[in-house]
Amino acid sequence: MTVFQVEPESRLFCVHRHFLAENSLVFSSMFSLLREPMDSSSAEGACDTNPIYLSGVTELEFETLLRYFYNSMHDGFSLPQTSWIALLSITHRYDFPNVRERAIREVYGFHSIE
Repeated sequence: MTVFQVEPESRLFCVHRHFLAENSLVFSSMFSLLREPMDSSSAEGACDTNPIYLSGVTELEFETLLRYFYNSMHDGFSLPQTSWIALLSITHRYDFPNVRERAIREVYGFHSIE
């Protein structure tokens, strides 16, 4: 498990690395640069007192990203427009190409309804 801190709420998230590293070159590179083994309490992201700080990422963006990874494979998965926009923002900045494409389709879908 890896601990992340987002702003401005400074909320901590304890998540598995898998979806992040598997879907984002940015996160994959970030994890490969962490020098100490994750079982070391001094490793960045290994505990609440030493989280990986995600500058400029809001709680809504990170929550929506996690919600997408853990729930999008289920039938009927949907998000409100503000969440799709938040997902588009974080996936653009952290290079999640497949998720970004889905977010773009969903955002355009809301605009074609209006």
